[in-house]
Amino acid sequence: MKSARALVRAAEPAPLWATARRPLQTTDRPVPRRSDVVVIGAGYTGLWTALYLKRLNPALDVVVVDAEGVGHGASGRNGGWCSALLPFTLTDIARQHGHQTAVDMRLCALNNFNDMRTVLSGLAIECDYVSGGTLTVARNRIQALRLEHELSEARLFGASDSDLRLLSDLSSSQHVHVSSTEGALFTPHCAALHPRKLVDGLARACLKLGVVICERSRVEHFTTGHVEILHDDHRTSISCQWVVRATEGYTARFRDSRRTLLPLYSFMVATEPLNEANVQDLRWTKRETVHDARNGVVYAQLTADNRIAFGGRGAPYHYGSRIRDSFDFDDSVHASLVETLHDFFPVTRDLAITHRWGGPLGVPRDWRNFVRVDENRRVATGGGYSGDGVSLAHLTGRMIAHAITRQPHADLTLPWFGHENPTWEPEPLRWLGVNTLRLLVDSIDETEQRRCRSSRIRSTVVDRFF
Repeated sequence: MKSARALVRAAEPAPLWATARRPLQTTDRPVPRRSDVVVIGAGYTGLWTALYLKRLNPALDVVVVDAEGVGHGASGRNGGWCSALLPFTLTDIARQHGHQTAVDMRLCALNNFNDMRTVLSGLAIECDYVSGGTLTVARNRIQALRLEHELSEARLFGASDSDLRLLSDLSSSQHVHVSSTEGALFTPHCAALHPRKLVDGLARACLKLGVVICERSRVEHFTTGHVEILHDDHRTSISCQWVVRATEGYTARFRDSRRTLLPLYSFMVATEPLNEANVQDLRWTKRETVHDARNGVVYAQLTADNRIAFGGRGAPYHYGSRIRDSFDFDDSVHASLVETLHDFFPVTRDLAITHRWGGPLGVPRDWRNFVRVDENRRVATGGGYSGDGVSLAHLTGRMIAHAITRQPHADLTLPWFGHENPTWEPEPLRWLGVNTLRLLVDSIDETEQRRCRSSRIRSTVVDRFF
């Protein structure tokens, strides 16, 4: 059997999902000189915003510009989890805004998950969508206690057995088999999908509605009513009524926003297809998404063609919030993911790793997603999903569109609308703090796994600052 490092070095350095991309019917016409709304970023958030703007007011001229192209960022390379999961705890929301608000936000996330499924069906977007739910496994006693706490918290805010249930004996369940588990939580409110097919499908839906999409159009500056663009090495500008910044993990490229969202790198690997016997042995017939209850993050899905797409974090944060294509690949991090994959699913030790990739996602200082619409400056922005953006981007785009067109919606009454996130610390404190906390998280998980005990001091530090 090859070593994990040898496996990743033999893999194609590109997202698995990119193989499904079909050329979009975008035109090479010049960038429009004016538009009612200019959306910066052709990922999920930008495209959902454009789509809802045109649905709410078909007369609006909407232009979407992207420095690279549709789905170049996290929208085209993520783990393919479409869920009702949130990047923050409901306890924190209740502490700040009251118990009922936390209940309402949980229900809003669930309704958004169901609404998005309905909209995708109505748009006839085929993206390998299968609603198999999410299985969170405990692989040691500390993780099992963490799941019990998570279940108790969910119950406090209205979750029933139909929303979340504890499985004490996975050997007799019908869910996917992960090695060395001591129990699991299961929620049906998650679907596995193909990220590239979704983002391309949204782009096509926008084009049908009359949205103009300009790829290879890097925004160098924007202000009220004006966007300056470098398009195919030619400088141009667009005058507009509204600007929507939907740049998520690439927000730090704007000088005045470098401390707004941290570009935290996440990495993925994909196996060759499992044979049918392997799928049956793993009981992975419903395509549940899978992760465990560690403090760090790993995540997996079984694709429509029976590959395991497995991801996680652990890459260093780069000084000054730098973003480079070369940062998308790290032999050490990718090899560590393969080792964890083999530990989760021993059958994969005999499989080739066909693809490996990575890239930044956007993380706010308080880990809370947000939507802000400034009526005075005529600038709107949203994001901060911290990895939960496949469904939250739909919520964000819908909120921004309703706010810009001044049409009421229940989402606009909840605290993610208008939320002001604190900024990240200046350098070098940001670099030192984030990378130190990243190492602390890894050491906590190692202590929990090897010694089956928690590390209270290190955990307190992580909870306090991260």
